[in-house]
Amino acid sequence: MLKEFKRNLNVNELEGFMNQFNQSLDELASGKAEHKQVHQLIQSLLHTQNEEGYWPLIPSPNVDGDIRVAYWFMPTYIASAFLMHYYLQADAKNKSLIEDALIKGLQASTKGSLNGHGHDALRGRIQAVEIFKKGNVIKFLEQYPNLAPGFTTLISKIAEGFNNALMSGETRGDWGEEYQEDIKKALAGFHLQEGTLIFVYGTLLKGRSNHNRFLSTAKFLGEGVINGFTLHHLGSYPGIKRSKKGLVKGEVYKVDAQTLSQIDMLEGEGSLYLRQTTDVICGTQQFYNVSTYIYNNRVPKDSTIPFEAQTWGKAPEKEYVWYAGFGSNLLYERFMTYIEGGTSRFNNRSYPGCTDKTPPKASLPITIPYKMYFGNNSGSWNNGGVSFLDLNTKAETLGRMYLITKEQLREVGIQESNRPNWYNQAVELGEHKGIKIVTLTNSGKRPQNAPADNYLNVLKMGLKETYPTMTDFEIMKYLVACGSQ
Repeated sequence: MLKEFKRNLNVNELEGFMNQFNQSLDELASGKAEHKQVHQLIQSLLHTQNEEGYWPLIPSPNVDGDIRVAYWFMPTYIASAFLMHYYLQADAKNKSLIEDALIKGLQASTKGSLNGHGHDALRGRIQAVEIFKKGNVIKFLEQYPNLAPGFTTLISKIAEGFNNALMSGETRGDWGEEYQEDIKKALAGFHLQEGTLIFVYGTLLKGRSNHNRFLSTAKFLGEGVINGFTLHHLGSYPGIKRSKKGLVKGEVYKVDAQTLSQIDMLEGEGSLYLRQTTDVICGTQQFYNVSTYIYNNRVPKDSTIPFEAQTWGKAPEKEYVWYAGFGSNLLYERFMTYIEGGTSRFNNRSYPGCTDKTPPKASLPITIPYKMYFGNNSGSWNNGGVSFLDLNTKAETLGRMYLITKEQLREVGIQESNRPNWYNQAVELGEHKGIKIVTLTNSGKRPQNAPADNYLNVLKMGLKETYPTMTDFEIMKYLVACGSQ
């Protein structure tokens, strides 16, 4: 049994200390540890826990992931399990002495979701559960589920994920190593409700065509997101395919064996779709080894549904477009006057707004490959010039694009004035995540005219809002260049 917990060891001492620390937990779990030794180590743990709740063996977590797991998180798991085991046997007085440290340790343990590093995530999760089982975590969660509720939820989700992995046969690590027996051992003793977790993203979603038939009595666990997949529109239903950076929105349910079999038949499991497992993020929680259905055929070009336009089937009548503004619409408040309507405080002009007054789903900076200039005499801006693009001159114009519906863009164009001398031409600037980027300007070159001060002020505010790292001098220099011949 260790006498004390030591921090900031040299490299040669780390592995040996971890072995001794593990052995100390084994002695406590087996009942072979002497009370005096246990008390001595606990006093050391209480004095060496850092402010964030960890018991690290290295000075900083800013190291390679495998080292961080081994010498930052793992000693924290062991120390927390040690305190947990003692807490279960202690009287009220001794419980109160260690309770704060135990809670902080369990909260710190959840920060890494008990995962191993990278491709070793599953192996690390199994190891972490085995450590806490030495601390009698099953009994602890039964007696004190609300002491560290985040930890309680995490362990429950991991146990459900292990159970799902065994039921689905998805028990291999990223390198193909088999963990079935290790998962069975880690799962032993947990009391789980029967059922399989599934992630749905198409016709089984709430409000979609197959939901009531298959999932009306299933337990809904929340809305979630899976990473490493893209969502594709395939006509009357969607499909997902694996990808490096894709994200897909959906819902998580727990279903019984009969319902799972029925959904397998619906999806054509084994031919049209393959049921495989993945992890799902649901707000601040995470579900592991959740079954979902991956499309087993090629997908058409341009079928990707971007994350911003999900979930599938939501408002199917709406088609989205990125509208790229480069003048006063750089400022969100100004642009929203075209969407919501009302009187603009910048020029005291009233606008009807769009029929659909839903705000943009997203906005992003964009560099437009044409020169911006100031032209025409705008009655809305004290007869000064306003921003146009010279489509015959290549340059870099700073813009801001908004994800809105095509109908909203049409109505914005009307309010901008789509008459021959104004913004009569839509120019496509490419795509972002499968959605076209469009801006509005004049098809020709309008007579140049210096802008009024109130218009320039809106441009300055919009540039600062869209490009917050730009200095006032850089903004002024940019606008002067736009006004040059």
